[in-house]
Amino acid sequence: MKYVLTIIALVFVSGIWAQKDDIVLEMRANRTVEPAFRILAHPKIIDTVKAAQVKAYPLLFFQVPTKISLDSIEAATVETTEKLKQLYPFYAKVGVGSTIMPLGELYFNSTRSRAYQYGANVKHLSSFGDIKNR
Repeated sequence: MKYVLTIIALVFVSGIWAQKDDIVLEMRANRTVEPAFRILAHPKIIDTVKAAQVKAYPLLFFQVPTKISLDSIEAATVETTEKLKQLYPFYAKVGVGSTIMPLGELYFNSTRSRAYQYGANVKHLSSFGDIKNR
């Protein structure tokens, strides 16, 4: 199989040098260029199909007068004897990980209020340790 592929490759490679040298022809010829002229006629569309007239569709623009009536819905009321859970205005999370890696989170929010809402949170994560062999 190796020999067959080698012979085929040699045949194709030898085809590269099978071309003869460049042929140069020197001759005299009368090469005239026709004078340019401008077409004076304007282009026209020549079509054998006649355009059909657009039909009128009067019902497409017919609008039926509509009347909208809105019914008022009363607000729902919930009666219960249970009290709502107390909301705290802040929440804190503090921790220390391996290689002295402190973690701190502080959340500060407003309690239940119909007038305004506000909130803020602060997060911190750092490391005082060093990773060996880096």
